Amino acid sequence: GGLIAVVLMALLVIVGCDNSTVTNDGNDEWINHVNGIIATQPDTSWFDKDDATPNKTYELTTANELYGLMELVNGGESFEGDTISLAKGTYDFTQVSESKKGEASFIGYGERDDLSSAKAFAGKFYGNGATIKGVDLNYPAGYQEGTVEEANESNMAVGFFGVVKGISGNPAVVTDLVFEDCTLVSTSNTTGIAVGYAENAEISKIVVKNCEITGPQGVGGVVGRLYEGGKITGCTVENTMISADADVVDYEGAKTGNYNAGGIVGCASYHTTAGDIVINNNEVTLTGDSKIVATDNYAGGIAGNAAKNVRIYGNTVTIDSVNQISVSSTPDPYTASTVCGGGSAKFESTTSAGEGNTVIIGGSSDTVTNKGPITL
Repeated sequence: GGLIAVVLMALLVIVGCDNSTVTNDGNDEWINHVNGIIATQPDTSWFDKDDATPNKTYELTTANELYGLMELVNGGESFEGDTISLAKGTYDFTQVSESKKGEASFIGYGERDDLSSAKAFAGKFYGNGATIKGVDLNYPAGYQEGTVEEANESNMAVGFFGVVKGISGNPAVVTDLVFEDCTLVSTSNTTGIAVGYAENAEISKIVVKNCEITGPQGVGGVVGRLYEGGKITGCTVENTMISADADVVDYEGAKTGNYNAGGIVGCASYHTTAGDIVINNNEVTLTGDSKIVATDNYAGGIAGNAAKNVRIYGNTVTIDSVNQISVSSTPDPYTASTVCGGGSAKFESTTSAGEGNTVIIGGSSDTVTNKGPITL
């Protein structure tokens, strides 16, 4: 009897082509494993599509449920009016099945240009200090053979949340999350580890530690691009590599270049003049090999590029040396700055002119009220 049981258990193990295994838990439920650990798979069982109750509240407690949220958003569920809370803890994405990596459903992507379409998160997400660990996302591979038009007109926005979009007076919210040891390599022109593209959104208390974020344009440590009356406040980026890198996609032509790399946001701008964009009370710390670099233009400790109705104030940038924020293919130092690499942003609040930003280079501190070159 014991021998028969062993044989039957052996027959219940199926080896997958992605170096993972699938086993039966004894209740006819098949579970994917990677390296002997149950792999992260999207779980949407907590969501009832037929429930029309407004302003619902959900609490997610597992990495699988969080993965399921991304799949639902990418499938067209906006969660407008709803509140989603994440239980505090660590959500490990290092054990995602290899067959899922690179798929659109693995973490977030969204449609940036046609913002009337679906695939944008419009609710309120409270992370409660939870840690998202080990995200490894390379997406989308097809754009590596792309053109200038694809770079500038692509509707892809890549990040843990691809697109976060509210409406004036009722912003979407993503707050209180930690991203640790994550890698995001995107060939879209809108890339951020937490949010790819944010519009009428409030992004706050995001911590990014020991991560690597790479794309051709619009690359941010927290948000790739922020538009309209949005806010990014109280976020922290530590020891993270942020690069608009020609080795990923080297675009040439009328809209040339690899540019807009920022410690907090790659590019902050607007479609209308509906309201100010605020980027304040954030901290960026670069030590060792961590850098913010752009091949062609606009690298900034806080923002790569920001338009005239963007207010950048009360932020702190700490670096070991000026070489950690750089533009490699132009001699103009004004395209690389401790605060904002390009544009015409304001560097004060609406109530306190000249509030500025604190810059610390090699232990020496100064207050910077304009974009300026990287000097004290």
